[in-house]
Amino acid sequence: MSDTCALCGGEAGQSEYGLVSWTAMPDIGWHYECMATPEGAEWFAKLREEHPLLDRQVTLRTLRVPQECEWCHTEQLVSPTAIGHDVTGWWITCDSCPTPWRDAVNGWDNEAVIRQLWGLRLRYEVDDWDDAAEAELVALDDILPTAFRKCGACGGQFSFASRVRCVECAAVLPIDSWFHYSYQPEADEDGG
Repeated sequence: MSDTCALCGGEAGQSEYGLVSWTAMPDIGWHYECMATPEGAEWFAKLREEHPLLDRQVTLRTLRVPQECEWCHTEQLVSPTAIGHDVTGWWITCDSCPTPWRDAVNGWDNEAVIRQLWGLRLRYEVDDWDDAAEAELVALDDILPTAFRKCGACGGQFSFASRVRCVECAAVLPIDSWFHYSYQPEADEDGG
Protein backbone atom coordinates (compact mmCIF):
# COMPACT_ATOMS: atom_id res chain seq x y z
CA MET A 1 0.00 0.00 0.00
CA SER A 2 1.10 3.54 -0.66
CA ASP A 3 2.55 5.52 2.26
CA THR A 4 0.44 8.56 1.44
CA CYS A 5 -3.27 9.32 1.25
CA ALA A 6 -4.61 9.14 -2.31
CA LEU A 7 -6.93 12.05 -1.52
CA CYS A 8 -4.76 14.64 0.28
CA GLY A 9 -1.23 13.30 -0.25
CA GLY A 10 -0.61 13.34 3.51
CA GLU A 11 1.42 10.75 5.39
CA ALA A 12 -0.28 7.78 7.09
CA GLY A 13 0.64 9.14 10.53
CA GLN A 14 -1.37 12.32 9.96
CA SER A 15 -4.49 10.34 10.88
CA GLU A 16 -5.11 8.47 14.11
CA TYR A 17 -6.39 5.60 11.94
CA GLY A 18 -3.45 5.55 9.55
CA LEU A 19 -4.40 4.69 5.97
CA VAL A 20 -7.48 2.69 5.06
CA SER A 21 -7.62 0.38 2.04
CA TRP A 22 -9.66 -2.45 0.54
CA THR A 23 -8.23 -5.84 -0.38
CA ALA A 24 -9.45 -5.41 -3.95
CA MET A 25 -7.24 -2.28 -4.26
CA PRO A 26 -4.27 -2.96 -1.94
CA ASP A 27 -1.98 -0.32 -3.49
CA ILE A 28 -4.29 2.61 -2.74
CA GLY A 29 -4.82 3.99 0.75
CA TRP A 30 -6.55 7.04 2.19
CA HIS A 31 -7.22 8.75 5.48
CA TYR A 32 -10.57 7.90 7.00
CA GLU A 33 -11.20 11.62 7.56
CA CYS A 34 -10.51 12.44 3.90
CA MET A 35 -12.93 9.79 2.75
CA ALA A 36 -15.66 11.24 5.00
CA THR A 37 -15.74 14.47 2.99
CA PRO A 38 -18.06 15.04 0.00
CA GLU A 39 -14.98 15.12 -2.25
CA GLY A 40 -13.79 11.82 -0.76
CA ALA A 41 -17.17 10.19 -1.32
CA GLU A 42 -17.19 11.39 -4.94
CA TRP A 43 -13.63 10.11 -5.48
CA PHE A 44 -14.50 6.71 -4.00
CA ALA A 45 -17.64 6.42 -6.14
CA LYS A 46 -15.52 7.06 -9.24
CA LEU A 47 -12.91 4.55 -8.06
CA ARG A 48 -15.67 1.93 -7.70
CA GLU A 49 -16.90 2.68 -11.23
CA GLU A 50 -13.38 2.25 -12.63
CA HIS A 51 -12.59 -0.93 -10.68
CA PRO A 52 -15.35 -3.59 -10.78
CA LEU A 53 -13.58 -5.81 -8.25
CA LEU A 54 -13.56 -2.98 -5.68
CA ASP A 55 -17.24 -2.32 -6.39
CA ARG A 56 -17.98 -6.04 -5.90
CA GLN A 57 -16.18 -6.12 -2.55
CA VAL A 58 -17.86 -2.95 -1.26
CA THR A 59 -21.30 -4.14 -2.40
CA LEU A 60 -20.84 -7.53 -0.72
CA ARG A 61 -19.98 -5.78 2.57
CA THR A 62 -22.94 -3.40 2.35
CA LEU A 63 -25.99 -3.80 4.57
CA ARG A 64 -29.48 -3.94 3.04
CA VAL A 65 -28.55 -4.47 -0.62
CA PRO A 66 -31.79 -4.67 -2.65
CA GLN A 67 -32.27 -7.94 -4.53
CA GLU A 68 -35.04 -9.11 -6.82
CA CYS A 69 -35.67 -12.83 -7.16
CA GLU A 70 -35.31 -13.96 -10.76
CA TRP A 71 -38.09 -16.52 -10.27
CA CYS A 72 -40.90 -14.81 -8.36
CA HIS A 73 -39.70 -11.17 -8.64
CA THR A 74 -40.03 -10.56 -4.90
CA GLU A 75 -38.08 -7.50 -3.73
CA GLN A 76 -35.99 -8.12 -0.63
CA LEU A 77 -32.88 -6.98 1.18
CA VAL A 78 -29.63 -8.90 1.60
CA SER A 79 -27.02 -8.30 4.31
CA PRO A 80 -23.73 -10.00 5.21
CA THR A 81 -23.91 -12.86 7.74
CA ALA A 82 -21.34 -11.11 9.94
CA ILE A 83 -20.43 -7.44 10.12
CA GLY A 84 -18.11 -5.17 12.07
CA HIS A 85 -14.48 -5.33 13.10
CA ASP A 86 -14.99 -7.39 16.25
CA VAL A 87 -17.31 -10.19 15.18
CA THR A 88 -18.67 -12.23 18.08
CA GLY A 89 -21.12 -14.34 16.08
CA TRP A 90 -21.64 -15.69 12.59
CA TRP A 91 -25.00 -16.40 10.98
CA ILE A 92 -25.66 -19.29 8.62
CA THR A 93 -28.79 -20.21 6.69
CA CYS A 94 -30.79 -23.27 5.80
CA ASP A 95 -29.87 -25.13 2.60
CA SER A 96 -33.53 -25.22 1.47
CA CYS A 97 -35.15 -22.00 2.68
CA PRO A 98 -34.11 -18.46 3.72
CA THR A 99 -34.28 -19.14 7.48
CA PRO A 100 -31.17 -17.82 9.24
CA TRP A 101 -29.55 -19.37 12.31
CA ARG A 102 -28.42 -16.26 14.11
CA ASP A 103 -25.02 -16.50 15.73
CA ALA A 104 -24.56 -20.16 14.86
CA VAL A 105 -20.88 -19.71 15.66
CA ASN A 106 -19.91 -18.01 18.89
CA GLY A 107 -16.81 -15.95 18.20
CA TRP A 108 -15.69 -16.04 21.82
CA ASP A 109 -15.43 -19.84 21.78
CA ASN A 110 -14.51 -20.30 18.09
CA GLU A 111 -12.07 -17.53 17.27
CA ALA A 112 -10.11 -19.71 14.82
CA VAL A 113 -13.32 -20.63 12.98
CA ILE A 114 -14.33 -16.97 12.73
CA ARG A 115 -10.89 -16.13 11.27
CA GLN A 116 -11.26 -19.00 8.79
CA LEU A 117 -14.73 -17.76 7.78
CA TRP A 118 -13.43 -14.21 7.30
CA GLY A 119 -10.66 -15.57 5.06
CA LEU A 120 -13.15 -17.53 2.98
CA ARG A 121 -15.52 -14.59 2.75
CA LEU A 122 -12.67 -12.35 1.62
CA ARG A 123 -11.81 -14.85 -1.12
CA TYR A 124 -15.43 -14.76 -2.25
CA GLU A 125 -15.55 -10.96 -2.17
CA VAL A 126 -12.48 -10.56 -4.40
CA ASP A 127 -13.70 -13.27 -6.79
CA ASP A 128 -11.06 -15.85 -5.82
CA TRP A 129 -13.57 -18.65 -5.19
CA ASP A 130 -13.14 -22.26 -6.30
CA ASP A 131 -14.26 -25.80 -5.42
CA ALA A 132 -11.57 -26.10 -2.73
CA ALA A 133 -12.90 -22.99 -0.96
CA GLU A 134 -16.44 -24.36 -1.05
CA ALA A 135 -15.22 -27.73 0.29
CA GLU A 136 -13.50 -25.91 3.16
CA LEU A 137 -16.77 -24.15 3.89
CA VAL A 138 -18.73 -27.43 3.83
CA ALA A 139 -16.20 -29.03 6.21
CA LEU A 140 -16.98 -26.36 8.81
CA ASP A 141 -20.45 -27.90 9.24
CA ASP A 142 -18.74 -30.48 11.48
CA ILE A 143 -18.48 -27.88 14.26
CA LEU A 144 -22.27 -27.39 14.35
CA PRO A 145 -24.13 -29.30 17.08
CA THR A 146 -26.04 -32.09 15.31
CA ALA A 147 -29.16 -31.48 17.38
CA PHE A 148 -29.51 -27.96 15.98
CA ARG A 149 -28.66 -28.56 12.31
CA LYS A 150 -32.24 -29.30 11.21
CA CYS A 151 -34.28 -26.24 10.16
CA GLY A 152 -37.53 -25.95 12.10
CA ALA A 153 -39.18 -23.99 9.28
CA CYS A 154 -38.76 -26.46 6.40
CA GLY A 155 -36.86 -29.53 7.62
CA GLY A 156 -33.73 -28.66 5.61
CA GLN A 157 -30.24 -28.44 7.09
CA PHE A 158 -28.34 -25.41 8.32
CA SER A 159 -24.97 -25.23 6.62
CA PHE A 160 -22.11 -22.81 6.10
CA ALA A 161 -22.34 -23.76 2.41
CA SER A 162 -25.97 -22.64 2.04
CA ARG A 163 -26.52 -19.85 -0.45
CA VAL A 164 -28.77 -16.87 0.22
CA ARG A 165 -32.38 -17.63 -0.83
CA CYS A 166 -35.50 -15.70 -1.72
CA VAL A 167 -37.79 -14.98 1.23
CA GLU A 168 -40.84 -15.86 -0.88
CA CYS A 169 -39.99 -18.86 -3.11
CA ALA A 170 -36.62 -20.01 -1.65
CA ALA A 171 -34.78 -19.78 -5.00
CA VAL A 172 -31.09 -18.87 -4.80
CA LEU A 173 -30.83 -15.10 -5.28
CA PRO A 174 -28.72 -13.50 -8.04
CA ILE A 175 -26.07 -12.40 -5.51
CA ASP A 176 -25.37 -16.18 -5.20
CA SER A 177 -23.57 -15.85 -1.88
CA TRP A 178 -22.67 -18.16 0.99
CA PHE A 179 -22.07 -15.13 3.19
CA HIS A 180 -25.42 -13.29 3.17
CA TYR A 181 -28.98 -13.68 4.41
CA SER A 182 -32.22 -12.23 2.99
CA TYR A 183 -35.26 -10.58 4.54
CA GLN A 184 -38.25 -8.44 3.63
CA PRO A 185 -37.66 -4.66 3.65
CA GLU A 186 -40.36 -4.12 6.30
CA ALA A 187 -38.48 -6.55 8.59
CA ASP A 188 -35.52 -4.16 8.42
CA GLU A 189 -37.10 -1.89 11.01
CA ASP A 190 -36.42 -4.46 13.75
CA GLY A 191 -33.02 -5.59 12.46
CA GLY A 192 -33.97 -8.12 9.77
